Amino acid sequence: MTLKYEDTMKDFMEFREWNDELILDEEDGKVVLSTGVNIKKQSGGAIIEARNDDIFEFYFYYSNFTVKESNLDQMEILLSTISRKLMIGCLEVVGDVDDRRVRWRHRVDFEGASPTGVTVSRNFQPGWSTLESYINPIVAVALTKQSAADALSEHEAEVEKARAAENSSANAGDDVPDEL
Repeated sequence: MTLKYEDTMKDFMEFREWNDELILDEEDGKVVLSTGVNIKKQSGGAIIEARNDDIFEFYFYYSNFTVKESNLDQMEILLSTISRKLMIGCLEVVGDVDDRRVRWRHRVDFEGASPTGVTVSRNFQPGWSTLESYINPIVAVALTKQSAADALSEHEAEVEKARAAENSSANAGDDVPDEL
C-alpha cells in the first residue's frame, strides 16, 4: 500500500538530495521524514510529517543545547519577538525540565492542492533560514545571562553590518569604466 504523500516526500528528498529513510505509518496514515541537520555548526533535527488528511507538519530542533531554567523568561521574549517577524511558522521552547529545546514549527493544510517536492521545500526552507539567521541570539539567551533585547540588538547590528558590506562590494563595481 502506498500512502497518499509517500511519492511527494520522496520527491522532496530527491529535490534536497537527501537519502534518508521515510517512516511509513499506515495505521496513522502518515509518512514521516526524520533527519539530523547542522545549522551553522549547531546540530539539530528536522521532522516532516505528511498525513493522509492533507496536513503537513514541519519541525526543526536544535539538539546540542538545552535552555537553562533561569533563562526561560528571556528565551520566551526572544522567540516571540522573532516569531512576530516570521511570515511562516513560529519558534517555541519545548520539552521538560531537564531537556528544553528550541523548536520551529509550521503546519500546512494542502486540502484541494497537489503539493510537490518543491512545494514541501518551500514550506520547509523558512524554518531552516530562521534558525540559521537567529542562531547567535538564541544560543546567547539559552546559555548565558544575555537579555533578549541585547541579543536582538547585537543581531540587528550584525545584519546591518553585513548588508552595508554587501552593498559596498556591489557598488564597488560601479566605478569600473566600461571597456571600449
